[in-house]
Amino acid sequence: MITVAASQAALTGATTLLAWSLADGAAAQAAALGGGIAVTNGLLLAWRLRPSRPVPLPLPLAVERLILTVAAFAVSLGPLHVSPPPLLAGFAIAQLGHVAGCRACLADTDEPEGSSMPSPGALRAWPRPQWPLTGATVRACVKYFARRYNS
Repeated sequence: MITVAASQAALTGATTLLAWSLADGAAAQAAALGGGIAVTNGLLLAWRLRPSRPVPLPLPLAVERLILTVAAFAVSLGPLHVSPPPLLAGFAIAQLGHVAGCRACLADTDEPEGSSMPSPGALRAWPRPQWPLTGATVRACVKYFARRYNS
């Protein structure tokens, strides 16, 4: 099974090679930095959802990841003077790896019938909401991904 962080890292590598072949070394470095921001976000999520810790509340975790992302972009575009298009392309493509990795986790789910988790079919149907987004649903999703990141 491909983990979410590994799929992000693989796409970051592919994006870096593509940027290097289409442009130059500076574009490749920018793409790698953008992908690195996304991979770091995924690793932070995996670290916060490890089994030895209680399941965190979704909002503080999202705020943590947002602050990390904004700070990394600010440093990249400010003092480092990285080119924005390859930086954003690397970040966006690595985020697609996050979505692909999550969908791969959902494809091999073995949740019992009557579980509090929404069905994988309903989750795969995003962005069209197929189930109500309540606090209980969000907590169930966080617990689900905590198990998947640490399996």
